[in-house]
Amino acid sequence: ESSKKILFGINAWDINGMNFLDKFFTTDFIDENYVAKREKLLVIGMDSEPTETNFSPSMGAEYAKDGFDIYLTELKNRYFVRIATPRGNEIVENYTKTRDVSDEDFKEYDKYMDDYRMKFKLDVAIKSFYDDFESIYNDEKFWKRVAKDCYSCGSCNLVCPTCFCFNVKDDIELNLKSGKKIREWDSCMIPEYGLVAGGHNFRPDKENRLKQRYRCKLKTFIDKFGKYACVGCGRCIEACLAKINIAEDINSVKKEVSI
Repeated sequence: ESSKKILFGINAWDINGMNFLDKFFTTDFIDENYVAKREKLLVIGMDSEPTETNFSPSMGAEYAKDGFDIYLTELKNRYFVRIATPRGNEIVENYTKTRDVSDEDFKEYDKYMDDYRMKFKLDVAIKSFYDDFESIYNDEKFWKRVAKDCYSCGSCNLVCPTCFCFNVKDDIELNLKSGKKIREWDSCMIPEYGLVAGGHNFRPDKENRLKQRYRCKLKTFIDKFGKYACVGCGRCIEACLAKINIAEDINSVKKEVSI
């Protein structure tokens, strides 16, 4: 069972992250638990100041076209309100005082967005990354160099808005007569992730785990969905104890190929 919740103030790249999860959890197999929670979630978005590690414009994620009910953009003395769902429209009509948007409002909004995009200082060369990644995929020296400082702690997974891997475990009561199955988030970067029966680990090395993570974020879902599984939020850069920088690594792949 899921209760109604309001997610207020979520920014565009996180909304785009949720849009990716919506696609993932409803494409090949409909995850009923996810859908039940998502349907009862009211999303009200707002822009936020980008950090130095944010490269959302490179990923086309600094602006959300959908995935929200209401999106508020603060202009000089008012809010520019975008509505994406009937539920959002009902809230605006019943609980706010609004007026129709004028040409002047649109001009100010467009200028705001132009100025807003200028605040993002980090840029990655992502456009031809798909082909470049295939060229570098089997270069062991490259991946060992990129992953040499990795602690395999999984911090990057914990803060990522598009990570979806999970584990299922049995939680048995002390009386051994009852229990329940619990689903919890998992991390593809920890050594135990690839461990299977018989003690075999199909991804024992940290460089292979990091390579697979980058493949998942920057290639796999271009093939499947036509979009990257990375919104450029930069949280993994900030959370990484070893300061591994996915933006620098993306650009270094292009440099490696061009040599």
